[in-house]
Amino acid sequence: MTTPFLIGLTGTIGTGKSTVADELRKLGAAVVAGDDLGKRALEESPELLEQIRHRFGSDVFRPTGELDRTALGRKAFASRESAQWLTAATFPRIHDLWRGAAAECTEDALVFDAALIFEWEIEAEFDLVVLVIASRERILERMERAGRWTCGDAEKRMAAQLPAERKKSKAHVVLSNDGTLEELRHQVRNLWHNRIISEIQDRRKGKDEADS
Repeated sequence: MTTPFLIGLTGTIGTGKSTVADELRKLGAAVVAGDDLGKRALEESPELLEQIRHRFGSDVFRPTGELDRTALGRKAFASRESAQWLTAATFPRIHDLWRGAAAECTEDALVFDAALIFEWEIEAEFDLVVLVIASRERILERMERAGRWTCGDAEKRMAAQLPAERKKSKAHVVLSNDGTLEELRHQVRNLWHNRIISEIQDRRKGKDEADS
């Protein structure tokens, strides 16, 4: 079985990273969402949930005992120290789940859609790292329109991550999303057809030659 071409897709909240992931999925890539792995990591670890309760209090849990991830996010991102604690606590399990997904993937390309690829320092694990960026104004505008986060919440999340300029210096490809959704999708299609497809074809050719 050919090892999939691994794409790390990252970007701050509100940049349009999920739109890029959806477009790559339509083009033929398999996609693993870091948020989904984070949810699994929490659900499958009673010990971690108890650590979270001890650190952030019972008010980040619903009356049913389930973790309220929105409440946790607001508390965790209230300070850089708390955000770093949560990242350090959840990352090992998330990383294990990601590696398991990569090992089981049968598609030619596999995308890991995760905001903290650079913060986790795992960028070297990918064949291609794609960073989605947008201006602060556009990010806050999207957050307000979506109604998921207040501008203050979005600002705190951005502040807890590496600055975009540092991420740009580490990424292989930077997609700018200050325009329309169609313009962003056009950038993704160009990336797929002009770079990713050729990488996949080279990998297939190498495997065929090794098998012959």
